[in-house]
Amino acid sequence: MIHDSRQRCERNTSVLYLPVWVAGMPVALWLVVPRPGQGRTSSYLLTNEPIADVEAAWQVVFACSRRWEVEMRIQYGISELGLESPRLRTLAALTKLWAMTALVQPFLVWPSAGGGSPTVQQPFPH
Repeated sequence: MIHDSRQRCERNTSVLYLPVWVAGMPVALWLVVPRPGQGRTSSYLLTNEPIADVEAAWQVVFACSRRWEVEMRIQYGISELGLESPRLRTLAALTKLWAMTALVQPFLVWPSAGGGSPTVQQPFPH
């Protein structure tokens, strides 16, 4: 059983892991498949970390899950601050944009307390 923080419930989930050999690679890779149950899609994670037991497989699943959350927060910050495609022609202008962004971003995008997606908050709450 693992706790699903998004749905706020316990889920009966299993994990499958097996070695995968790729031509030209000296060591085996490991395919880790968390199986969330009927009606839900599985993820397929390929890693070079050796998996000896179920505990190591769960560590890979949780590490990838945490990494995905961080990647989504970074992508959210980039899109909210308009940094997807800046149309700047000089290095000085680009450097100024990144400096302003680094200064302003902590006040605009703070991670939410519930572990969900980031929320936009007032910089100085009343």
